[in-house]
Amino acid sequence: MPGLSLFGVVPEARSCEEAAIPLGICLCRNKTKLSMNGSKAVQAVDSVVSHINHLLKNHSHLCRKVQLDRILHAYEMSAGVPNATSSDEVLITIKTQPGTAKFEASVRLYDNCTSSVLGRISRTNLYGDTADCITDSKLRNYCYCIEQKG
Repeated sequence: MPGLSLFGVVPEARSCEEAAIPLGICLCRNKTKLSMNGSKAVQAVDSVVSHINHLLKNHSHLCRKVQLDRILHAYEMSAGVPNATSSDEVLITIKTQPGTAKFEASVRLYDNCTSSVLGRISRTNLYGDTADCITDSKLRNYCYCIEQKG
């Protein structure tokens, strides 16, 4: 329901996605903790790390490639309403190297072993001056410059 106006009628029954509420903070959903080394968590992590590296690919001369350090949290998100269609959506929080960056993202897992990041990947800690080599404000969240100051 993009373009929904508060001056018009707002449907009472709408999903977080329709209301543009990030899945990680959607109160209408239930979280179930996943095994950190389970296939769903691993697939979600691979999707997030690949997505970050894809965003940085045109800046590989400036930014180091991101690698997983460890999974901090992994949750399967399910609808909090009866009879809702279920889908495999995972909320994942990871720490990466270099630079000990922490990221949180929602990932949709498909039956054919593919996945996609839903919305944007959030950086949950500060990057300080580790991204000074890049001026793009969106990419600064993900970049760890190859050349670091002193």
